[in-house]
Amino acid sequence: MVQVERDFNLRIGFAVRRLREQKNLDQRRLAAIAGVTQGSVAHIEKGRRCSINTLVKLADALGVKFSALVERAENVREPELVFRDLRRKGIIGS
Repeated sequence: MVQVERDFNLRIGFAVRRLREQKNLDQRRLAAIAGVTQGSVAHIEKGRRCSINTLVKLADALGVKFSALVERAENVREPELVFRDLRRKGIIGS
């Protein structure tokens, strides 16, 4: 995977997780609202690749436009720091 794509995936996953937590939703509830699986939400939050269609569904379920979700992702601090935070919290492996 190209570094830019990896960085984007980490940033978008972090942004989804942050929004989900701000809305006091667990992954299962967000998935149900968005019409995706809980595994898809977990996959995205771990910084893994996903479809734009899934991201659009999640953005709608979180009450933001897709463009706003991408903007939030762009404003996430340096991806390596995010990656370390997620690893430290046990959300992703080494």
